[in-house]
Amino acid sequence: VPLPGAAKSPYTAASEVDGGSVDAVVSDVKSALRGAGFEVVGSYHPAGQDNMVAVAATDEGIIDAIKKRPVTSRGGHTIAGAALRVGVFNPKDGPIEVSFANPTYQYAAYFQDAYPDVRSEAQAVEERLMEALGGVGDKVGESFGGNVSMGDLAHYHYMIFMPYMEDDHELASYADFQTGVQTVRANLGKGVAQTESVYEVVLPDRKLAVFGVAMKDPNHGEPSWFPKLIQRHVAAMPYEIY
Repeated sequence: VPLPGAAKSPYTAASEVDGGSVDAVVSDVKSALRGAGFEVVGSYHPAGQDNMVAVAATDEGIIDAIKKRPVTSRGGHTIAGAALRVGVFNPKDGPIEVSFANPTYQYAAYFQDAYPDVRSEAQAVEERLMEALGGVGDKVGESFGGNVSMGDLAHYHYMIFMPYMEDDHELASYADFQTGVQTVRANLGKGVAQTESVYEVVLPDRKLAVFGVAMKDPNHGEPSWFPKLIQRHVAAMPYEIY
């Protein structure tokens, strides 16, 4: 299990870029990720905000770990954590910030008591992300977003009345895996309920799939709540269905 006394922050500011545009920095971020061996699977502007972009990427080592342990002992589904997340944020009163969601934090929560099985992969990925993204601009390396005990992350609960990682909400059921994938893919492509696909990771040999979804409904989607959050936390986006 994770060391109970250790604490971890959810995000790391890798670098800052003075001048230029968000789109140019995003292009550099994607190039840096690919150069470090990651696969970029999607990106978008959360809540349609032009001053920020969330980029999703995958890593072969993490995908292999998910295949080996798709379900935790508590019933959580690790496929939900298939995407690594990078944020590009222009605060308009300073340099553009490039940040990422810390894999050691993420996977301590997603893998729960099985985290020791993926700890080395998570640590290696975190180091590669820092090395790659730290070179996009002036290197920073600052952790932010508050601290959570690594022991607590094994059964993470944001606050009372909110779900644990293993508390699934079933949205639909299908006759088989392929039908489900095709239906979700088609409905996102058509923009059903003002949604749009940001990325997808499909593992047909394990019958696992996750979709990063932009929720564009102005009354119930991201535009109604994301602007109220800490904008620097753009690497938290998008939300997923799996």
